[in-house]
Amino acid sequence: MKVLKDKNENMIGICGMGGVGKTTMAKEIIIRVQQEKLFDDVVMATISKPRDTRKIQGDIADCLGMKLNAEGTDGRARELSEKMKQGRRIFVVLDDIWEVFELSDIGIPFGKGRTGCKILLTSRSKEVVEGMGATTNKFVPQVLTVEEAWSLFKEKAGIPRDETGVPPNLLSKRRKVAKECGGLPLAIVCVAAALKGKGEYSWDYALLQLRHSLVDVAKKVHMSLEFSYNQIASEEVQRCFLLCSMYPEDFDIPLEDLALYGFAMNFFKAAKKVDHARVATISIINTLKECYLLMDSNREEHVKMHDVIRDVAISIASNEEHPFMKRCDEALEDQLNEEKYKSYPIISVECSSRHKLPSKLELPKLSLFRLVNHDHEILKIPDSFYQEMQNLKVIDLCNIIIDSFPVLLGCLSGLHALSLKNCVVHGNMSIIGKMKSLEILVFRGSTMEELPIEMGQLTQLKLLDLYYCRIERIPPGVLSSLSNLEELYVGKVKGALLEHMRELSSLSNLEALDISLDCNELWPMNWTLESLKKFGIRIGFPRHVGSRREWYMSPNALYVKGIDVPNIMESGLRMPLKNSKQLRLSSIRGLNNDFCEQYYECLTKLELRNCENIEYLINAASGNSETSFPMLKSLTLGNLKNFKQIYQVQSQKDSLSKVKVILKDVEKLVLSSMDNLMEIWPKAFHVPLKLRRLRIEMCPLMNGVLLPFNWIQCGLKEIYVEDCQSVEDVFDLQIFGHPYSIVVLPMLDELKVRHLPKLIHVWKIYTISPVSFQGFQSLQSIEIKGCDNLRNLFPTYVAKLLQNLKKLIIEECGAMENIVANEPEIHDHHGEGTSFSVPCLFPQLKFLFLFFLPKLRSLCPQGFTFAGTCLESYHVLWCPNIEQHHYKNEKATILPGPTNIYLLNRKFVSCSNKEILVDGMDQDTWYKDVEVQTYLGNARFIYFLYCERLLSIVSSNLMGRLHKLEVMLVGWCDSVEAIFDFEGFDHEELPVSLPSELDLVFLPKLIHIWKIVPQQNYYHFSRLTRLKVESCDSLRYIFTISMAKALVTLSRLVIKRCKNIEKIVATCERQREDEEPVQFFCANCLVKLKCLPNLICFGPEEDCSRFLIAENLDITVIFCRKYKGPGDINGDIDDI
Repeated sequence: MKVLKDKNENMIGICGMGGVGKTTMAKEIIIRVQQEKLFDDVVMATISKPRDTRKIQGDIADCLGMKLNAEGTDGRARELSEKMKQGRRIFVVLDDIWEVFELSDIGIPFGKGRTGCKILLTSRSKEVVEGMGATTNKFVPQVLTVEEAWSLFKEKAGIPRDETGVPPNLLSKRRKVAKECGGLPLAIVCVAAALKGKGEYSWDYALLQLRHSLVDVAKKVHMSLEFSYNQIASEEVQRCFLLCSMYPEDFDIPLEDLALYGFAMNFFKAAKKVDHARVATISIINTLKECYLLMDSNREEHVKMHDVIRDVAISIASNEEHPFMKRCDEALEDQLNEEKYKSYPIISVECSSRHKLPSKLELPKLSLFRLVNHDHEILKIPDSFYQEMQNLKVIDLCNIIIDSFPVLLGCLSGLHALSLKNCVVHGNMSIIGKMKSLEILVFRGSTMEELPIEMGQLTQLKLLDLYYCRIERIPPGVLSSLSNLEELYVGKVKGALLEHMRELSSLSNLEALDISLDCNELWPMNWTLESLKKFGIRIGFPRHVGSRREWYMSPNALYVKGIDVPNIMESGLRMPLKNSKQLRLSSIRGLNNDFCEQYYECLTKLELRNCENIEYLINAASGNSETSFPMLKSLTLGNLKNFKQIYQVQSQKDSLSKVKVILKDVEKLVLSSMDNLMEIWPKAFHVPLKLRRLRIEMCPLMNGVLLPFNWIQCGLKEIYVEDCQSVEDVFDLQIFGHPYSIVVLPMLDELKVRHLPKLIHVWKIYTISPVSFQGFQSLQSIEIKGCDNLRNLFPTYVAKLLQNLKKLIIEECGAMENIVANEPEIHDHHGEGTSFSVPCLFPQLKFLFLFFLPKLRSLCPQGFTFAGTCLESYHVLWCPNIEQHHYKNEKATILPGPTNIYLLNRKFVSCSNKEILVDGMDQDTWYKDVEVQTYLGNARFIYFLYCERLLSIVSSNLMGRLHKLEVMLVGWCDSVEAIFDFEGFDHEELPVSLPSELDLVFLPKLIHIWKIVPQQNYYHFSRLTRLKVESCDSLRYIFTISMAKALVTLSRLVIKRCKNIEKIVATCERQREDEEPVQFFCANCLVKLKCLPNLICFGPEEDCSRFLIAENLDITVIFCRKYKGPGDINGDIDDI
């Protein structure tokens, strides 16, 4: 950790043998780095062998929250590199490196000048670590000492710490077993877990086996793990463990694969249905985790195997005396024809198109054949390939292009499972009708011309998986013929399947269903779902709402939008409604309180949106208030116009004194766009102790005190409040005469308060009242933004309590004068003045950002210092009246500063090699200064701020000078009417590089983003990938049709708080009636629209028939009451 904090050190290596704890150490470092908030982003990727560059890039992109658009690894590397060069502090952990490679091949910028990026490497080889560049900072984890090993062993084996009650003879044997593990953590935990609860003879046998191993430490690990495997009593568990070694190193192993393999190969004797096999698989996986032979994956419904354990499992599975499974990754034709392969029941092949499969294999005992192609080139499977595999029960092919379906597959009479994942199938598939024993058919992610009509002959078929499948044609009657189908996984319904939705209603034996239908009108109302036990049903929502990658083992979920209550009750949805664990209802006509109260027993997650008749959640008159929603953990209520309170009280005489706790298990509460809601929680009730996350947004009548006294002792960790116009105080700390000391919100970690125009106090406390409380000791992050009535943030008493605050951001609070108030000393309830031994406020503060606080004078009262030695980043921007004596060191960024070029009456332009900041300019000739012009040609980032008299930002004269411009921000310029003014511009004369990212913030008079743009100049903006527009109240639209058509690379569009915007795309060019419909925007663009009270539609007209929106355009609309158009209206507020 000390090296990580050293700004001169950028690479660290951890090297040592497998099982010594390198990855565990790396993960512990990540935890500490995150706790101490040393970096803005933390990235971890496992390299493994062979190195999969594309997967590594994808893992890094996921950690950074970005999407890679390029197909090739070089292009993806460039995208990653640009992202990681944007000035954020990034900690990169590359685990399990086997060979030296260039970091730039992945896209990790490293070397001279990249001090913001620090890299931690782990490898079994010291030479590899040094070859990667970690020559000075290498750490070699040592094996545990005897006492350390014994302590860990006792913990995992369930031996009492004080060793009481254990006979000395048995205790001696246990110590000897622990010693035989060689001090290696992996060996210790596996052997200890295997012997937990076992008798003395088991310990004798363990000692005997482990002493047979050689002195070599690596061999000891192998023998220890093999011993742990041998202690597994169940053959089912052993088989599942060995199956996991079939996958590549560091692979996320799908539990669904293990369940399907086991079911088709009859591993689970008691499993008569596929879901029985899932239950068995989950139980087995938990057993293996308890033995430390498997570990959790970051992906749901997946598991991982440590690379050392995997090596042992492969060795066991490949034992020629008891053959079980063989992996084959190269030299396929030679290896697969070897005599020894004939005895293996399972063979897994990982290859690429350069490999060649033999024309025929004699594998009489083969039950499972798995073939994975690592590229999408054609890998030819010979027609006679399966001829001598008559015992096959499972075929699993992945990433294969199949020119023709092998005819001999029809001869495999015992085939129970056929899986084609991400395959492309050409030609006739009619032979599938002869596979009469087929019970499982998976086409996940595959493309085919049509489902063969012969598929209707598969009368034994129990499971059909069509996730992400692209099928051009489906003959009538095929789906309805699958009369015994029990599980159907469709996901998003599109293409040919849309035409056959009504056929699905004849599948009366379905027990599991996952289906997502954008249009509720296509849902078969006569579909009987009485036999359904497991489901994920989404009707009427856009593709991303409630969607998951798979729904095989997830909680029952029902998402319904736009269907009225009578139709729900008359359709087959009544049964799923009753058995849902996750329920989201939106725009349901006729939905009222009586209806809701019937369906709450099983719910763990409830979302109600856009339902006008709901006035409350729980009725006091029902008599079962305390038992309502007994399992609910997450509650979201949005845009319920008549909703008044969570708990409906008929009169003050109701028995409030008898009911003190409601919704006792709720952990997350979200209230958004509730016009008549005046309080979050009834004052007569205790707030649920388990509540951890609170989010309140757009509740205009919310009481002046957001969190009154009944909130202060709950277990909240996160509070987010935004756009609540009546809130004057966040916390009410007026605590009178309590005889004991109160601990206030002891678990609160993060507080965000935004756009509360009447906010007076975040912490309301009377200085004349007796006070005795502690609290807020866990608070680490505070963000305050857009609260124009707030003069002080902290009372002094509260500021003294925040000993662990690490991050403080205050933005756009026009009235703020002091961060910590100057106030009289507060006295406790004994009348004694409070005193703290440390005069330093916020001693753990690491990050301070103050932005646009025009009246701010001081950070803290005299007699105190602000922040201690931990402060790493200190930015004060556009706070002209602040006293700068509070904190002075090299970490501070206070503008204006010494690097600025002062022009025109102390207005300034700040320039560097890549950035230009234009601050307070009143004339548009600033760029003609000789010194400024030297920077224009190379500027990649340009910011225009507080230029109060400029009418336009980028004129025709300036355009041709910005050759490398990538990012532009324009903000707080009161007079600006246009951003780009093309008047007088000759596009043939000057080269133009217009930005790929554009942010426009607080421009009250902005009318045009693009003004006077000749049609031939639209191509200049084709490279725009991101546009954000916020608080530009004079704008009525964003794009013209021609401009929108030109934006072929736009990937993100965010429009927020623009009061007068009526349309996103407007027509300024008349379109002829006989013209083809206009399509604008590219596919896969994310659009976020929020707080646009006059927005009517997305396109030029409410009728979008003449204006096509790209199929994959992802639109989320929040708090836009007049909007009628495509998208997820009042979707998840977390989206924006």
